[in-house]
Amino acid sequence: MTAPHGYPSTIEIAADHPDWEINRDGHRHGPWHATRGETELAAKTPAGLPAELESQELARLQAEFIGRWRVWRTEQYWMATSLLDGVKPPLLEETPGALETRMRNPEGWDGRPLKGQEDAR
Repeated sequence: MTAPHGYPSTIEIAADHPDWEINRDGHRHGPWHATRGETELAAKTPAGLPAELESQELARLQAEFIGRWRVWRTEQYWMATSLLDGVKPPLLEETPGALETRMRNPEGWDGRPLKGQEDAR
């Protein structure tokens, strides 16, 4: 989401990345920060923080679903192709959270825990 003034506000970034705590360090021109659990990201500009967040989310999804899904993104969509039998690929979503939800419960899945996700429920 881009604000009318050409760069996203803290509220707009937080709305697009609800799992992250978004803030500034208190200085008018200081760094922008995002925190989720033990992971902390920073950017010098408000436009840079969404790029950092998206890069982190892509790396997280790729690592978490390695061997089960091939995860990538385009400018507009988050996508995953199944490496599992019986799952109809590809998945296409507008947010990483929506894609993760679908990867955990994809169409074509027969209800049994997916290989490697037995303990994820």
